Amino acid sequence: REGVKHLILAGPKERTSEFREQLPNEVKELVASEEQADLGQSDGEILDSLESARERDEHERETETLAQIRESGVGGPDETIAALQEENRVYYMMVLWDLEGSIRWCDNDGLAIRDVTAEVCPFCGRQTRVRSLTDVLVDLAAARGARIGFVRGENENTDTLRDEFGGIAGLTRF
Repeated sequence: REGVKHLILAGPKERTSEFREQLPNEVKELVASEEQADLGQSDGEILDSLESARERDEHERETETLAQIRESGVGGPDETIAALQEENRVYYMMVLWDLEGSIRWCDNDGLAIRDVTAEVCPFCGRQTRVRSLTDVLVDLAAARGARIGFVRGENENTDTLRDEFGGIAGLTRF
């Protein structure tokens, strides 16, 4: 109900394992990791170790998602936008946090026009405008029921997303 997607259980290992076993299955599936926490540490030290665990878990999920995209997804701005907008195949997109670029947008149709020189919409004939690529991706994802994961930081996942996929990639429904 509260939108929690991942849980980290922290404490003495024997307690967290015991606690995890008592959780209902749907909550058990949300447990991303169990972390050994020394309750003698300061609150700040405990929070720092939990933040490290969260970052580790996020990095692992991003790595797994990129592997799935390589196997059966779409990558690059043109292919991903086409699969999202025209075919409604994309259910999850990975986008670089600092993605730069612009694209044409038709306010009348709510469509991205991939030809950046098209001042007129090829579908309705009305004027288009230039918008930030990130803003257009957010609007298209919302309209098509897709989720977006923004990838930030500098690591091999951001390098892969930038170098192999042009900053945008997606998992497809079919």
